[in-house]
Parts: sequence; structure tokens; C-alpha cells
Amino acid sequence: AALPITLQLAGSNDASRLHQRDMGFCGLPIVLLFGLGAVAASEHVRQEEYVDQDFFAPVRWSFHTAEDPTHGTVDYKDYSEAMMAGMVNATANRVYMGADSRTLVDRSFGQDGSAGPRGRPSVRIMSRSVYNGGLFVLDLDHVPAGCGVWPAFWMYGEDPEHVWPTWGEWDIIEGVHRATSTMTTLHTTP
Repeated sequence: AALPITLQLAGSNDASRLHQRDMGFCGLPIVLLFGLGAVAASEHVRQEEYVDQDFFAPVRWSFHTAEDPTHGTVDYKDYSEAMMAGMVNATANRVYMGADSRTLVDRSFGQDGSAGPRGRPSVRIMSRSVYNGGLFVLDLDHVPAGCGVWPAFWMYGEDPEHVWPTWGEWDIIEGVHRATSTMTTLHTTP
């Protein structure tokens, strides 16, 4: 199955303020190299490079703005909202993605019975390109850490007849809450 690349920054799982000054991925060049099977790295040829001022171009990524499919306390924003809030930025050689670390999120219900916000404003993007193989190089200067954050770089297989998580998921980099190291996990289904 062809796999899209997904980068996400999930927000807080509680209503407390996050006391992290810099909560985002910094320096996010993604280089995709393709070759034939198990050959030496010198035989790979760069096919795509995702680092420049057009990193967030709509032809490259879609911004997930629906409810979190894993039911997290997060409110994913589109590109315009994320840019205006300072949660995304791209230059010729550096990309920044981050969750809102300033807003106090109160998920309590209003007096009129209306629900509070979905959660911490954050960013989740998915590549428009899909891949059946390759060598993926991700160079990060910083990965967010702290109470309630869930940064991830992952891939999954899906088509209209086999929606996630039918074909499983490969969490290449996943940091959870206050973890001091990242996890790499392959999820499969029966």
C-alpha cells in the first residue's frame, strides 16, 4: 500500500497551560531518496526535498482540521490560522511547526450547555504524495517535549476501501507527554 507522510503536533490532554517556550519542530528538512531494494546508500537518488519557503504549499501537504481520529484534546488548524497564530513558518532552509503554548484551554461546558473548544490549537499535516518505498531522511533541530504534547512523524496505508487503521501504521518518531526518548512502533491489524 502507498503511504502518505504525516507530521503532527497534538495539543494538551488537560486544561493546564503548557510551560514550554518552544513547543515546535524546528529545522524540518525532509529528504526522500529512492533506490532499488537493499542497496548501498550511495546508490540512492534524491527524488524530493521538502525544505524551502514553499514547504507548506497546498500541492505538498493537506492540513488536517477535522476532529482528532484518536480522540485527543486538540484543535487542529488550517494553514492560514496556524500561520496567523505563529504555529507554522518556512524559510529557504528551515521549517517550524508548533502547538499553541500560550492559550489556556478551558474545555468546560458553558452555562448554555454548549461544549468548550476541542482542545489546544495545533498542527497536523499529511503529504499529498504517497510512497511505496524509499529512504526517508528527517533532520530535526528540536522535537517538542512537555506535559500533554504528542509530536509524531508517521506513515500509514489507506485507500477508500481500507481506511486507517486497516493496513496498520508505522510511527517513525513518536514522543509522548514527558518522554525522554522517542518511540518507533509498527502497528498491524489481524
